[in-house]
Amino acid sequence: MIFLLFTIYSSLLYADVPPQPPANKQFVRHYIQLKDMEKHTDFSLLVFDKQSKGKTIKSIGSFTAKRSKDVLIANQATSMPPSFGKPEIWLMSKTDHQAWSVELSTTILKQRQDCMNGIGCAHISRFRPSFSAPTKVIPCNVDITPVLYSKKDGPTKIVDTFSIKELSASTCILQKQARRAWNKNKEVSTDSMTSGCTSTPINPGWLLTIMALVGTRRSFSSL
Repeated sequence: MIFLLFTIYSSLLYADVPPQPPANKQFVRHYIQLKDMEKHTDFSLLVFDKQSKGKTIKSIGSFTAKRSKDVLIANQATSMPPSFGKPEIWLMSKTDHQAWSVELSTTILKQRQDCMNGIGCAHISRFRPSFSAPTKVIPCNVDITPVLYSKKDGPTKIVDTFSIKELSASTCILQKQARRAWNKNKEVSTDSMTSGCTSTPINPGWLLTIMALVGTRRSFSSL
């Protein structure tokens, strides 16, 4: 009986409270899309905040020749939104990216085990890894500001599309092609949107990918 009461109390204590947007606003899912990455097999392009090279971060995205899925940089409608303030796209060699990813898997496994042992977090349901951003990277110098909210009749989804002009061991030049926006399935104007910094944890989809890869002892070359 005591165990049952403790379980119920624990579930209530750590239950997620659905976030609410500001008055007369709605949440926006904001993505970065990259074209032609499949042609560049020797490189990876990572997404994490400006001025964060080598510093502790909680969110990161990536594009590789084998994985070019759009990177989510804003989604305040979830209790675990991406934690991006002012994202930058960074160039990294495929070899360095793979080596850093192996180190990352070790770091996250230890943090998760510590959390399960009651060290560093209150409950495993609140586990949020943090890790050092890679240092062997070159900024591509793009201008991206996450859009968090829009008016009620504004977009609920935004996609900023970039194309690759030049990638080399010492050069990353990208060109912004377009910004498109949708309200449900209808394309709409991108006016009247609110940008802002997020201060909340790691993209849950990326975290699940990490744990799946760690669990099967696969490399992080697909991240």
